[in-house]
Amino acid sequence: SVLYCLKSHHLHNTDYSNMALSDSDKKALKTQVEFYFSDVNVSKDAFLKGRMAEDPEGFVPVAVLLTFNKLKKITTDVAAVMDALSDSSELVVDTDKAAVRRAKPLPENVNYD
Repeated sequence: SVLYCLKSHHLHNTDYSNMALSDSDKKALKTQVEFYFSDVNVSKDAFLKGRMAEDPEGFVPVAVLLTFNKLKKITTDVAAVMDALSDSSELVVDTDKAAVRRAKPLPENVNYD
């Protein structure tokens, strides 16, 4: 029936939890999150800088990052993001916290305030 088709189509478009990401999506996720945590972006992004300041080690929950539109377009699955970032040299992933932080501290000229 039409109703069934619409319902299953809707689920297909919103339930990412069982979808394996393609290599290109993983690469896009990694590139985007590495950009978010880059010196250039953090120096301008008051929201992200504020979230980094809330954790003593600068970790930001992946769930927070998934509120960003560019990531939401790729996935809404925390585990998929964690997996995509696992081999990043720019970022550190904490699987217990489901959070991510920069591998290097912010430069002196970029403060948390």
